[in-house]
Amino acid sequence: MCADGRLNRRSDLKRLAGRQEGFFTAQQAISLGFATKLHSYHCQEGHWRRIDRGLYRLDGMPESRFAPHARWLLWSMGKQNEPQAVVSHQSALELYDLIEESDSKVHLTVPMTFRREQPEECVFHHSELTSYEVRAEGALRVTTPLRTLTDLRSWLTFQGRFAETVKKAIENNLITPEQAQLRNWLQSGKVKAVRHSQGEHMNRRWISQRAFTLVELLVVIAILSILAALLLPTLGKARKIAQASVCTSNAKQIGFAFECYLSDNKSIYPPGLWGSSLWANWKYSWMAIIAPYVGMDLGHGQTGWEAIPKDSIFWCPPTLKYNPAGIFASCYGYNSNAFGSVGYGSTSYYGVATSSPVRSSQIKQHSQQLVVADAWYHDSTPDYRTQGRYILDYQDYLCFRHNRKANTLYADCHVKAEDQKWLYISHPRGYPWNICKENKDWFAYPGRQDWELNKGYNPYD
Repeated sequence: MCADGRLNRRSDLKRLAGRQEGFFTAQQAISLGFATKLHSYHCQEGHWRRIDRGLYRLDGMPESRFAPHARWLLWSMGKQNEPQAVVSHQSALELYDLIEESDSKVHLTVPMTFRREQPEECVFHHSELTSYEVRAEGALRVTTPLRTLTDLRSWLTFQGRFAETVKKAIENNLITPEQAQLRNWLQSGKVKAVRHSQGEHMNRRWISQRAFTLVELLVVIAILSILAALLLPTLGKARKIAQASVCTSNAKQIGFAFECYLSDNKSIYPPGLWGSSLWANWKYSWMAIIAPYVGMDLGHGQTGWEAIPKDSIFWCPPTLKYNPAGIFASCYGYNSNAFGSVGYGSTSYYGVATSSPVRSSQIKQHSQQLVVADAWYHDSTPDYRTQGRYILDYQDYLCFRHNRKANTLYADCHVKAEDQKWLYISHPRGYPWNICKENKDWFAYPGRQDWELNKGYNPYD
């Protein structure tokens, strides 16, 4: 019985390791009946090979090119005995066979709360993934093809391969043409939607050639009307959810561009505008400053405002009116009072002296420091409400386009939909605005009424 038990344990361990590219954790071995004190014995006898603390590999197991990915997923095991990391970015692209060259490092997306030090063999990307953005590929947890392309859009665009990769993903049935079209990935005929036929031969049944009677026609019309009444609200809601998802993706890419800019500029944030004044002939905005990091060139120091394409990452889909001038074309306002409005200098707000430029180290709570948020040009006229604005120098310029919420980007690069209480009722001296760099916690602006009473949500309600 004892020998049979050992045989069964070994068989169970071999099956488990086979599903995980030969790897297994100490906790998994314990759960199969291998006592902790015997782990060293199995390593000495050559049955197991110790890879890392609490991580082993079964001797003699075949090793595929994705074995390192399985290793680092198991290495990231949390307290719930579940991997916290997900294979993503270039590594996911390689796994889906959407890229020919392979990266020597394993790219992993980990939660914002993940505290383990990044190994040399890995590249960490901090983000909170939903269950809809992760799928299982054999032993691996991988970001979905749609999330992978969203994460790498800027990188692939910079290399001139985004359209080609999207086309290949559609041809391989990894994403649908509709998903790509919704995100404005199918443009100017560069990527053609690929549709597969349902079969070369279809059985056809001839119907009688008599005409509809009036009663039958009225019945059909009534049924269609009922179906339309039932479906239209659902379709409208789905469209808004899809638009909010695109807006979130845009904000994440803007965060990526800021991260690259800070890395190249000693962790100093750009001002809202370079130039002598808002209406000077020679100027360029924060968008033109970070645009090169996402493969765009909006011009530098030209007369007038730079023209921003409608399909760029600076455009939020629900926005009703497009104006190509930079001050209107961006749907995302920069927290310029915190980081510098027109160039760098000294000023005061609420009697508190402050100055710019601002270094990242001056911010004590990056997860609460607002950088960019949905904005409209002004609330004073219906037309102004339909357009965007490039800076948020007043809270009145916030725009709650997404089910009475505004998408926001923070200094730690996470994106979240926030309501009016957090953004509008808050005092600018506290988080999330922190315009005086005092790093105060959120506190309410005395006597300020709710957005609905003070401004109203039209035309996005």
